[in-house]
Amino acid sequence: MSFHNMLLLDSSKKFIEDNSDFNGDEIKPALWNNFSRITLVHKTDNERLTIDMNLSFNLYNEEKDKKISHLIIAEVKQKKMLLESDFIKVMRKNHIRMSGMSKYCIGTALLNKKIKSNNFKERILRIKKLKYA
Repeated sequence: MSFHNMLLLDSSKKFIEDNSDFNGDEIKPALWNNFSRITLVHKTDNERLTIDMNLSFNLYNEEKDKKISHLIIAEVKQKKMLLESDFIKVMRKNHIRMSGMSKYCIGTALLNKKIKSNNFKERILRIKKLKYA
């Protein structure tokens, strides 16, 4: 899917102006990310689990894109971080460690060669290793 012709919606510009000191017309898209998301809601606890898959990035106004279809990002969303979450317990039992990342930062580091990406090198190498694990 190509995003290179997409512009900010008027509602997005208004949101930017209402919540920042920026003029919505002076802001331009830099990176588009796309993914499929499943959201699970716990029946009794105040938490959700989001599962993002089929991650892809596209630089605005360029034909460059990057797909990371082998990566699945699961995130527990709670009011206060509790390690007693059912999902966290299952992950621990299966020896899967928690790790953080920003989809925006990873997409930018992968596609925009004008930006130094040394800070993301370790994370990107780990993502690449997962493809062959």
